[in-house]
Amino acid sequence: MDINSDDIEVTTCASPYDPPIGAHVGVKIRHLKLNIEVTSTDQKSQHKNHMAAMEKLKSELAKFELVKSRFEDIDEGDMMDGETFSNELNSGKYD
Repeated sequence: MDINSDDIEVTTCASPYDPPIGAHVGVKIRHLKLNIEVTSTDQKSQHKNHMAAMEKLKSELAKFELVKSRFEDIDEGDMMDGETFSNELNSGKYD
């Protein structure tokens, strides 16, 4: 999955592996259009945290696309109003 660099914001953040000079090795990536944010602080280098955060972001974007496609596949005829749904839940139909 390709991610457009214009669609993300990359910042550094605190990590347990920060050196004493104040530099941060943790990486936070936010997808600007979808407002999905991931963080990686488990690695000892900023580069490795960046790569790990990108993998996490790709995973989150894949989940988003899956949910989006499932909602697009819902037929209007399958929908029911809230009262009907509530009645069905309370009837024990799904127990």
